[in-house]
Amino acid sequence: MTDHQKLLMHFEQERIKDKRFMKQILKNCSEATMAFFDEPYPYIVPVNCGFEWKDTLTFYLHTASDGHKNQLLQENNKVALNIYQFLDRVGYKKVQGFDHDFRSVTCFGTAKIVR
Repeated sequence: MTDHQKLLMHFEQERIKDKRFMKQILKNCSEATMAFFDEPYPYIVPVNCGFEWKDTLTFYLHTASDGHKNQLLQENNKVALNIYQFLDRVGYKKVQGFDHDFRSVTCFGTAKIVR
């Protein structure tokens, strides 16, 4: 099984480790996708979410009271969540020599249904 804490990025020097910067990314992002265990393929869907970051990072997702996501969570509550933002900088100041800036926060954890 993969230890996601030890995964290295292709450009590891680009990894964001500053929690303040991560919080800012989370506040600014409007797109998120969540992956669930399903067979034979992962089930990935866009989601609406908010977050709270005190001692730990907690996400709150809006979803219907029933459906495929909830069924999958009952079978296996391990999930991955990716919050992302693409900034097109064509015509603006380049960042580290690039015309674009892709920012994301990827989280692995467990989900539970709260009503």
